[in-house]
Amino acid sequence: MSTNKTVIAAVPDIFFGSKISGTAKPLGVDVKFVRNQEALLRNARELPALLVIDLGANEVDPIESIRALKADDATSQLTLVAFANHEREDLMAAAQDAGCSNVLTRGAFASALPQLLAKL
Repeated sequence: MSTNKTVIAAVPDIFFGSKISGTAKPLGVDVKFVRNQEALLRNARELPALLVIDLGANEVDPIESIRALKADDATSQLTLVAFANHEREDLMAAAQDAGCSNVLTRGAFASALPQLLAKL
């Protein structure tokens, strides 16, 4: 179990972000939301316990961000979870092709969130 209990989240949806924060707080997990690709890549270098990327977050260029994270020796081993609406199979496939092995539908991510955060 990691002593670092920080999550970097590229999730622009305020309501979904609140769900993440609300689930994290009682578990003692800190969540830092980022709004653009530069902030995502910069904060990833702090080696958070988990990176969460909403594949619909155009502001962070999610597919290119995943490629950059996986190509950088400093961040390539970070635990990364990406999610998208279930009808966006194209985005989910692109995320996997970019190197993200944990790609979920939005609903599956919401269901798995408590377990994901409890493991940190």
